[in-house]
Formats: sequence, structure tokens, C-alpha cells
Amino acid sequence: MVMKKLLITSTILIATMPITYSCTEDTKSKDRLSLDQKTSVKSDAKKVCELVTNIKIAISEVSNAINEGANASYVEALNAKAKALDVRIKEIQKRNAGNEEFMKLQQSCYEAMNK
Repeated sequence: MVMKKLLITSTILIATMPITYSCTEDTKSKDRLSLDQKTSVKSDAKKVCELVTNIKIAISEVSNAINEGANASYVEALNAKAKALDVRIKEIQKRNAGNEEFMKLQQSCYEAMNK
């Protein structure tokens, strides 16, 4: 009788171990995903900040080229560069649309640039 109870108990214990392990793994992967998302949000906000700086430089280059009488193809190339930067900014913003943390980080970046 005791052996039978011991066998049943050990069988139940062995059967529940993989379930318990998989549940903790699921929690760990959710935590890891959350951490990855936070890291991604921060890196996206940083990237937008860099791109905004680059687009300001590109616009300045366009203005200088026009003032210096550069040919139209050169000015158009500089415009294309600025437009490509703008597209990348919009892609990142779209990916993070509605993310409060991203919006705050992006806003603080803009405020720091305007000081």
C-alpha cells in the first residue's frame, strides 16, 4: 500500500515538473520580451533624435547648395537624402505609435535640441 502511494506521488510529481518548468519559462520569456521592447523603444527614440539632427543638416546643405548656385541635380540629390531621412523617421514613429514611453523620450529629445 505504501509503495503504491509512493509510486503514484512520484508519478504525479514527475508529471508536474515539466508543466511548472514551462510556466516559469513562459514568464521569463514575457519578462525578456518586455525588456527587449523597452530597449527597442529607447533605441528607436534615440534613432529618431539622430535622424532629426541629420535631417536638419541635410536641409542646411540644401540651403547652402542653393545659395552657392549648385546645379539642380546636386540640389535634388540633397533633397532626396532629406526625404529618405524623413521616411525613416516616420517608419519608426509609426512602429511606436501610441507608445507613451516613446512619445516622452522623443519629446525630451526635441526639447534638448531646441535649447
